[in-house]
Amino acid sequence: MTLVFFIGLILLGWYYIDWSAYIADPELIRDAISTHKYWTPVVFIVVQIIGELMLVPGTPFTIAGGLMFGVFWGSIFSLFCSVVSSMLIFWAMRYVGNSSIIQYLHDRFEIMRRYNLALENHGLRHVIIMRVLPFAPNNFLNIGYGLTKVSSKDFALGTLLGNLPSTIVLSYFGNLVVTADDLNYVILAVAGIILVSYLWFRYGGGDKLISGVKSI
Repeated sequence: MTLVFFIGLILLGWYYIDWSAYIADPELIRDAISTHKYWTPVVFIVVQIIGELMLVPGTPFTIAGGLMFGVFWGSIFSLFCSVVSSMLIFWAMRYVGNSSIIQYLHDRFEIMRRYNLALENHGLRHVIIMRVLPFAPNNFLNIGYGLTKVSSKDFALGTLLGNLPSTIVLSYFGNLVVTADDLNYVILAVAGIILVSYLWFRYGGGDKLISGVKSI
């Protein structure tokens, strides 16, 4: 019943708010929030956390943060929001994971048992690697890790460090929209993150971690 309750809240959030419009155009987020002149940072933080709890991708919010606050403060606010929302989803799923249904899945599927064993010893590294990879969906990672035995500390620190590069790049992109600077820098930065992610995963131990999971 707890899982059904969480799913119901998310569906209600999407029903009453057209999140798809904000996902398609981050400037709409900027326009909606910037009307609160003195409370803009607080409103932005609250809205982004709520949005990410509704499983809205954080990318448009991060770009909007760069639009409103510049690269530095936009990155600070968005990174804070991503960590807070990720931890809330993580703890919610960890609570649901105590149910008999999730326990049954852990006992029934061997791959879940293997990942749990690996994450107990290499949780921080695994979270950082998955966060840095640009094609890994953060919302599903939050849900998935909540159903494992990775520690809250490893998950929080891994989320903070792993989300840092993409947050800076997206905030910079949002700032470029305002300053009309050269977008080639953004393309180079994104390409750099993808390259670093691959090299880290290939030579930094990510492949060994996955291989270790398969061998357990």
